[in-house]
Amino acid sequence: METVDEHMAVKLGALNHTPASLVARCGQWHPWPVLGVMPDVTWVSVLRAREAQLKEAACP
Repeated sequence: METVDEHMAVKLGALNHTPASLVARCGQWHPWPVLGVMPDVTWVSVLRAREAQLKEAACP
């Protein structure tokens, strides 16, 4: 995925913590902070945990 420009990052609420990633669910983007430098395997694990949290919530 390409880097999000500053205007879009503000709109998505991703500037509360920089760097941040975006997790998509139900047609909406959810900002998720990058928690320092991590190996790819660990980072994928963190993103999957966030995805699991979002799946527990009903889509709007």
